[in-house]
Amino acid sequence: MFVLDPATSRVRIFVYRGGAAARAGHNHVLSAPDFTGYAYVPEGDLKDARFDLDFALERLAVDPPAIRAGAGPAFASVLDDAARSGTRAHMLGPKNLDAARFPEVLIHGQAIAGEWPHLVASLSMTLHGVSRPLLVPLEAQLHGRALAVSGRFAIRQSDFGASPYTALGGLIAVRDEVYVEFELLGREAAFDRTP
Repeated sequence: MFVLDPATSRVRIFVYRGGAAARAGHNHVLSAPDFTGYAYVPEGDLKDARFDLDFALERLAVDPPAIRAGAGPAFASVLDDAARSGTRAHMLGPKNLDAARFPEVLIHGQAIAGEWPHLVASLSMTLHGVSRPLLVPLEAQLHGRALAVSGRFAIRQSDFGASPYTALGGLIAVRDEVYVEFELLGREAAFDRTP
C-alpha cells in the first residue's frame, strides 16, 4: 500500500474562457494542494491494483500567481485578489459545482491494464454528486518504496450535471471542457507487524 503525498505531488486543473466575448475573460488554473490518496499495487499481476484519491472543493487553490506564471502564455494575464475571489465564488457556488451540497471530488481506480511503465486505468470519478467512468493512460514507475504516477485527462462539466459559468447572456462564459494533469508521488506505508 502506498500513501500519496500532496506535498510532493502536483494536480492542475485548466479551465478555459468561452463565449462570443471570450477575449474579455480569463483562462483559469486550479491546483489541489491538499488531498487524500492511496494506491495498492500487489506484486505480480496489475489487474488487482487499486487506488483512491479524494479532495475537498473548498481546498482548491484558484489561480495561484506562481502556478499561473508557469502555466504558459494562455495564463499570462495577472489576476488580482478580487478577480480570484470572484472566480472562486462562481466556480464553487450553487450555479456551478455547488460545493456546499457536493463538497468532494472522489476518484476510484477500479482496474489497471498494460505493463510498466505504460498503464491504463479504468476509474470512476464522482463530481457534483454524479459518478462517471473514465479511461486514463498513465505513466507509472516503482522506485524501491516509492511510486510515481503521471497522466492527463479531460472531462465535460455538463457530463456531471454541473453548469459552466456564463454571464451577459453567454457573451462571457467558461467552456464545458476541463483539462486535468497530475503527477502523484507516494511512499510505501509502514505497518507495524509485531504481534
